[in-house]
Amino acid sequence: MILTMISPMNNNHIAVRQFESIDLLNRSLSNNNKSINILYLNACSIKNKLDKLQAYISHIQIQTHIIIVTETWVEKHEENFYNLPGYNVTYSSRTKKGGGCAIFIKNNLTGNILKKVERNNITYLLVSIQELKTCFSAIYNPSKKRNDVEVTLHLLEEELSRQNNQNVWLLGDLNIDLLTNNLNSSRIRDICTSNGFYICNETVATRKSHNLIDHIITNIPNPQAKLGIIKAGISDHDLQYLSIEKEEDLKSRQLTYKKKIVDLQRIKCELLKVDETYSNTNSVDLNYELVTQCFLKGTSYRDITMNVKNNNKPWFNQDIQQAIRANDYYYKKSQLYPNNGYLKQKYQDSKKHLKNIIRNSKNEYFTRKFDQVKGNTRKEWQVLNQIITNTDKSGKKNVPSLKIQNQTITDVKNISEQFNNFFSTVASSLASKINKCKLNTETETVCNKSFQLQDTNFLEVLKTIESLDPKKAPGHDDIDTKTVKACSFELSSILCKLLNQSFNGGEVPAGMKLARVLPLFKGGDIQNPNNYRP
Repeated sequence: MILTMISPMNNNHIAVRQFESIDLLNRSLSNNNKSINILYLNACSIKNKLDKLQAYISHIQIQTHIIIVTETWVEKHEENFYNLPGYNVTYSSRTKKGGGCAIFIKNNLTGNILKKVERNNITYLLVSIQELKTCFSAIYNPSKKRNDVEVTLHLLEEELSRQNNQNVWLLGDLNIDLLTNNLNSSRIRDICTSNGFYICNETVATRKSHNLIDHIITNIPNPQAKLGIIKAGISDHDLQYLSIEKEEDLKSRQLTYKKKIVDLQRIKCELLKVDETYSNTNSVDLNYELVTQCFLKGTSYRDITMNVKNNNKPWFNQDIQQAIRANDYYYKKSQLYPNNGYLKQKYQDSKKHLKNIIRNSKNEYFTRKFDQVKGNTRKEWQVLNQIITNTDKSGKKNVPSLKIQNQTITDVKNISEQFNNFFSTVASSLASKINKCKLNTETETVCNKSFQLQDTNFLEVLKTIESLDPKKAPGHDDIDTKTVKACSFELSSILCKLLNQSFNGGEVPAGMKLARVLPLFKGGDIQNPNNYRP
């Protein structure tokens, strides 16, 4: 592997350093909280290269904050299935096959989508990073056709003129070779210069065909940045690495959660008091509320903040690292000697070996994970979701907005109400569209007999409580099974009375009818409630 390192000193001077391996690159790069690190790649389809890209990211031993990919080949309905663990991804996809671009942002950074464009065959994506006060954009033009080039140049001029008062980095494939002096390459330079932008990599080829169609453009004067061109065998485009020094430290990802502190002695005392004063003259709802209050009185919460260290590639190992080195070595040799059949075959073999070793490593890792959680359905689904969607499901995200009758709703409470209305009426709405069948009422049978539930007793309730699985999640009241089992003796007497009152009166406490409903996104338009399920 050869890596060319470029340090933009000013608009007209570029210093070049070369590294023979990523190991030497790792030694040269400072691993501190003051640098923001970006990888850019024209993937020529990311669908079958996501694991390989993830392995390369692991091989670079500093944190990669932003990954910009063009020519993703991901269609709109597939966007939820292609992500990297530890990153939030935004796509700008074509409705047709091919093309498209994506920006993966580390989940300790806040990215806001400012603009998505799909114009003819060209895709464009603009996001702002709140912590960096900087915008990053991706652009992809798949064709050298005159009409597509004109649309691309017009879009480029339109966007650069709007963003000249912000700090901007634009990375993408414009399909215009800057190493060839022609009208289009001159127009790109003129558009950049007239809007206060300049091209950082306008003298270095980024493809094996020795042309420069992958561009990195910025309007930041003399940025403290390093730009590297990595001859990696992921696609026929080189992997570009950009490290930008910042004045302020980037904060590590922090997780704040409420730690529950349970006072079992107080809960038991409160339960005994309720048991002594229990009255069937009270409503079922009131008696149920008295029981839940016993647990709430003995429970307190404390905010805990901790730094989170992500291990998003636990299947990455030394064997994969060695396979990457071999793959890149033979890739470089095959490019130097394109007519050498032996080197070409060795590169194909090393590429196949890398793909197989990544697959085997992931299979072994997830097999072990399944064995560890065997019998726990909830955790089995967590592992399965991680395999299927390639994403980290540890953090649940709120729905940012909904569009109802051409009106965009962003208030969290209103969004909850809209989902509540939608989920509670969607079944009846669908049922009303089904043609009604004529029923033959003459064949109906009427049961004149009645039945009555037998009263439960203390031992039956106690035995049921002790058989509960302590790993089950709590309900809306946050009363967990572990605490219930710890107070089983004091609780059984009250529950016995409450259950018998409920059975005899034919009334279920309202608090037991409540459920916490989460809208799960299925795919499509994220603002359309039809694309969610409860």
